[in-house]
Amino acid sequence: MEQRCACVAGAVKCSDLHLAAAAGDLAAVRALLAAGCCPANAALPLDAINRSPLHAACAHGRADVARALLEHAGHAAGAVY
Repeated sequence: MEQRCACVAGAVKCSDLHLAAAAGDLAAVRALLAAGCCPANAALPLDAINRSPLHAACAHGRADVARALLEHAGHAAGAVY
């Protein structure tokens, strides 16, 4: 899905996971992760300016979403959080 990212000013494209993280929608974040949008123990996807969904969650004070993303990503080698 290509939309304006709620976490970054301007016309930056980002994923559904970015949008759900920025909105603090923990259920949607968990559903997207369970559906395989980002494999477990893999680096989180980056938007056009190299921000991950974790950046979006933290920028909006979504601690529960940030925790879920960190638990899912685990310790991916070379991961950008």
